[in-house]
Amino acid sequence: MIMKIKILMLLAGVLILTGCSNFRETSVSEDGEVRRLMTDNEGEVEIPADPERMVLMRPVDVLNAHLLDADIAAVTESVRGNEFVNEHLGDVSFIGEADFEAVRGVDPDLIVLSGQHMHRAEYGEIAPVISLNYNDEFFNSYGDRVYLMQLAKMGVILGEQEQAAALTDDWMERMTEHRRALTFDPAEHEAAVLVEGAEGFFIYDEFSAYGTEIMYDLLGFDVAGDFRGLREAEPFEQHPPAAFRDLGTDYVLVNKHPDTEAGDLAAELSAALSIPEARVLVVEAEDFITNDLISLEGQARIIIEKLE
Repeated sequence: MIMKIKILMLLAGVLILTGCSNFRETSVSEDGEVRRLMTDNEGEVEIPADPERMVLMRPVDVLNAHLLDADIAAVTESVRGNEFVNEHLGDVSFIGEADFEAVRGVDPDLIVLSGQHMHRAEYGEIAPVISLNYNDEFFNSYGDRVYLMQLAKMGVILGEQEQAAALTDDWMERMTEHRRALTFDPAEHEAAVLVEGAEGFFIYDEFSAYGTEIMYDLLGFDVAGDFRGLREAEPFEQHPPAAFRDLGTDYVLVNKHPDTEAGDLAAELSAALSIPEARVLVVEAEDFITNDLISLEGQARIIIEKLE
């Protein structure tokens, strides 16, 4: 029994050190051209040791891969209007979720998808596919910081685990520096994060992009309890501003559509929530959909400037 416990503890330690438990490199071919990975959904897969034409269909992977010096041929259409993606990947192709001909046109040697993607089989006929889960890892060294686990996974895919770990360590140090820019303690206040939809606003919880990492992790605002309760009761519903009248929060971060007038939106939500307009922080949803470290740096600057 003692020996079994020791073995289990050793295994747990190995899994934690990889950053993401079941997602890891298992072997490399003798010629060094092929790497084998244990993945979230496909089991063990073979991929090029040094991918040269990657297609990335998850927003979180796009600039994480760029940070790790990946060769990227195309990315998801959902980040076409993203300021940070366009700044760093000016010549990349944007591809729709089921545009298989466009994918074939860039001749990929590796495709990275969401674990919930409906077309894994079709993509698998074009190139090796890795489909990644977002937040169901039991063992990982990042706790609730799912966005850092995603960077670690990209490090495994590219064989750049040490570089991914170094980027994470650097980010954790800069988080403290960013907090010092404020003249008040966000931990003493509640905040809600909303994303504008076609018929109202979605409520977003921690570690789910759209500025949640900045508001709740980097700056340390408390999640507004009333909003969390409504989200848990109706997780996929869109709510009109009138639905927020009896809910309490000190601040709200609002991700808007490009064609929505920021001033009008701030005034409407200020009235509904009975908080000053200065505490309604309106940002562009297209720029806040990503939660890689490049995007988070830019988002932190934008939000902190609005709070000063």
